[in-house]
Amino acid sequence: MSRDGQTRALRPTRALGAVQMAIGLAALLPSPRAARWLGLAQGDVEGASLYIFRLFGIRQVLLGAGTWSDVSPILHANWLIQPADLALFAHAFHRQYVPRRLSVLSLGLALSAIAALVYEHNAGGADPRTARSGKPASI
Repeated sequence: MSRDGQTRALRPTRALGAVQMAIGLAALLPSPRAARWLGLAQGDVEGASLYIFRLFGIRQVLLGAGTWSDVSPILHANWLIQPADLALFAHAFHRQYVPRRLSVLSLGLALSAIAALVYEHNAGGADPRTARSGKPASI
């Protein structure tokens, strides 16, 4: 059992880590079918945009692995990255920079990630200062 009485497998941040890793892997290996499902036109993800897409994938895999494992610096990073992602996705949605389906999925994901972090923080289980060791860490 974890600090908050839930088994580690059921913790929201563990689920967040799994979703982040899945998104990262999908971004690293973009397929035409996935691009269509996200509302991207043929050729939208090539050249420089493919490079950026893959960098995003690497970021997501690393964030997901660290979140899955309760690594304190990664939990700190998620507290900063998820609200920034939410603001970026909201701006992209408002300006119609990306297809609507991709915007809505991105907004939902960022909101879900923030909700998972807040839930665990309030339950005493996702405080980045006590992750991994159970003792406060110097920040």
